[in-house]
Amino acid sequence: MQRYQERRRNAGPAPRSGLFIETRRETTRLLVETLGDDQLRALREHGAALDTDAAVAYTLARLDTYLTNTDAT
Repeated sequence: MQRYQERRRNAGPAPRSGLFIETRRETTRLLVETLGDDQLRALREHGAALDTDAAVAYTLARLDTYLTNTDAT
């Protein structure tokens, strides 16, 4: 693992196709740092168990709550 990290540091900028991968890795790192491994794993399991309709309904409900409680400027 250490060799891989060294090669990544010395490789220079990631190609455009790697932008998604790098963004996902950084997001995962931030989530682990904020929530911890166990909470993140539980949330991912919860999301994986949802079918498409339930996932959309869950997302819309959370988005509606967020938008209702956010000051529009």
